[in-house]
Amino acid sequence: MKISYPGSQLCLRARGTEFEAVPGKRISPMINVLHVVCYPELYGTQRSMLSTVKCLNRSEFTPYVAAPDNAMFKNAVHDAGCAHFVDIPMRSASDFSSFFMIKNLIHRRNIDVVHTHLGISSFLGVSAAASAGIPSIITRHFINDQYTRIINPFKRIVSLSAYRWINNRAERIVFVSQAVKNAIICRENPNPMKCHVIPNGIAIPEPDSLHTSRESQSWNLPISKPPANQKIVACVARLSPEKNLDILLRASAICIESGIDICVIVAGNGPLHSDLVLLSKTLGIEARLHFVGFLDNVYDLLSVADVFVLPAAQEPFGISILEAMAVGLPVIASKSGGALDIVESGISGLLVPPSDPEALARAMIRVIGDQALSDSLRRGGLARAAQFDERAVARRMENLYREVLGEGINSAAAGRLGD
Repeated sequence: MKISYPGSQLCLRARGTEFEAVPGKRISPMINVLHVVCYPELYGTQRSMLSTVKCLNRSEFTPYVAAPDNAMFKNAVHDAGCAHFVDIPMRSASDFSSFFMIKNLIHRRNIDVVHTHLGISSFLGVSAAASAGIPSIITRHFINDQYTRIINPFKRIVSLSAYRWINNRAERIVFVSQAVKNAIICRENPNPMKCHVIPNGIAIPEPDSLHTSRESQSWNLPISKPPANQKIVACVARLSPEKNLDILLRASAICIESGIDICVIVAGNGPLHSDLVLLSKTLGIEARLHFVGFLDNVYDLLSVADVFVLPAAQEPFGISILEAMAVGLPVIASKSGGALDIVESGISGLLVPPSDPEALARAMIRVIGDQALSDSLRRGGLARAAQFDERAVARRMENLYREVLGEGINSAAAGRLGD
């Protein structure tokens, strides 16, 4: 008797009461992993996916990426060492043409595991994997998914039911932080045996790129270099409501009114740019606030800053916090969401109550005015960031891929013992 799990790297052949692994028709020397993402941008979700793609052990895993066509994202996929980018539109969760494109890709490329990110791609990717008979993994990147903002109660219930459906179909659900896991379990009640917290990882910079002093760093930002005595407050975030950047502006105004000489540099794009510029004028700090847009290399900003601030009240993870820590920049973040998994307040950074500009201003003044505290937070942040090395995170993901493939083989064997 011979048993094969569709899409797996092994077949099983009965030999008495034992089973041995033997080659099967679909076997290749590699485990082929298809990552499916519906928004081809370069924010935290996509960057964490590309980090995994880049660090997969190429002697065992071959990564594929399916996403809507976008030149910048496609180049980033290739820079991550993935030669297999497939353009799939994924216009909606009911885009049947994209469903069949993913399913055909699974068969054509002998995909073994489908790993999905974000809502639409999870519906399509998990459905296609189930139809093709291979396992799937979902990574949940957000505390509040899109359906939580739907006002119509009927549509909201339908969307929630759809998420519960894909949770049931997927073999594993990965959460990027404990905060994301807690929120999803509360709303969707997935099988706890499927649930894993695997954080995002970052590339740990080389020692010569660590934060030393502004004078020793080259200035590569698209704005004039501020005076040497002016402290730089850095923030890397999408200009969107959930990032609470208005709190940063209000806290900065308090600092300036208190006589602290700072300028604030924000890297990122988003829909609130005009509103934030208007708020800065209302607060009278427009001359001290600079929006530099999306940066290909965030370290151009982090390496010249004096303190990093992320005021988001519900940050799912906070990869920019880790990037700041990794270059020895003291960090201040909100005491909520994914920051709780990263920042040990008083050791590797400071945590402040969310949506409280006065508390944030006090923390900024402390770090800027207390060199001993700043140095202590730098050291603690460097040590903490090292625990999120993207290579170690990728090893955990590889183990998950092997685990779901192994379970599929064992399940197939158990179901056919009577043949």
